[in-house]
Amino acid sequence: MYVQDCFYYLNFGRSPEKDKISDGEQFKEAIQAMQVLSLHPRQLDDLHLRVMRELLLIKADELRKWLLMRQIESFHELVLISNNKEIAVTERDALAKHIYAKLF
Repeated sequence: MYVQDCFYYLNFGRSPEKDKISDGEQFKEAIQAMQVLSLHPRQLDDLHLRVMRELLLIKADELRKWLLMRQIESFHELVLISNNKEIAVTERDALAKHIYAKLF
């Protein structure tokens, strides 16, 4: 007996087993769909930023700035250091996951 068998509302579909989902295949399909719609990766990044900006109620430039930079405090001053692309993408994804976790 599976855990889902204990809950009536989880048995509506009568099939708790799902086919395996390939993230790689779904990503390829998403890229193909973007190409069909003539969307470029930069436009998708802008869309992500716009959605996060609206959820956080901050200016897009401020969001972009803090994803691309980090601030450290030295003895007597605050110093801004640029993030490389990998760090900026990681920061963006972490923020998106955090927002998603708080929504649900």
